Amino acid sequence: MELDNPIEHLKYYLSENINDDCGAWEYEHIPHLESVVGSLTEKQSEEFSRVIWDWPNNFLFELASPILFGGNKYLRQDYLFCKIFSEVEQSDNLDFLSQNLGACFYSLSPNEYDIEMLQRIKLNLLYVFENETDNYWINNYKELLEVIDKKITSANIV
Repeated sequence: MELDNPIEHLKYYLSENINDDCGAWEYEHIPHLESVVGSLTEKQSEEFSRVIWDWPNNFLFELASPILFGGNKYLRQDYLFCKIFSEVEQSDNLDFLSQNLGACFYSLSPNEYDIEMLQRIKLNLLYVFENETDNYWINNYKELLEVIDKKITSANIV
């Protein structure tokens, strides 16, 4: 089914394909989603950035990489990625997303996050940190958690 509105198309496409296996996602669905997300106009990007928070949690996860790598100059990719990380509930999805979290988080300006978002990012990252066994990632997550704690502390002071 083709929909004229690319945002409606994304939601429909996700609902129709969400249960496909990993190979289909990596080689078929993610490239398609990247293409659609990358082609959103400025107005569509603004709408997309507002409405996705009403979509199912697993849709957000599947949109994270297409948002980050879709090349849409109108999307605040780093903010959306961090916000998705703060919203995701499935542990396997958090593990996957955490690998790009640092780069996105360090790119945020102070007006792009609030204390609630920081706290949710911290809780999700703590879960990943506590279950990580690779020293490289443990050190990265530890450093990021310290930065988040400082931002939370400074936000509570103001």
